[in-house]
Amino acid sequence: MDTKWTLRDKSGHVYTFPTYSLPAKGYVYIRSGKGTNSSKTLYWQQTWYVWNNTGDTAYLRDSNGTLKDTCTWSGIGSSTSC
Repeated sequence: MDTKWTLRDKSGHVYTFPTYSLPAKGYVYIRSGKGTNSSKTLYWQQTWYVWNNTGDTAYLRDSNGTLKDTCTWSGIGSSTSC
């Protein structure tokens, strides 16, 4: 993944990916809290929740700002993997 890719929520909170290599058909978890990055988990380093329990949308954009993917969920207790 090139640097400067971003992940955003509906409210405009922005996570900018560090230099990171994601293999084809690979995955990475983005956690909004504090922690140490690993090969499968990256941390946003926030002290507050980014994603809304009542529903939200994640927007993945490349280094040019082009929208590459979205994921939307709604409702308390719903679970989604994007």
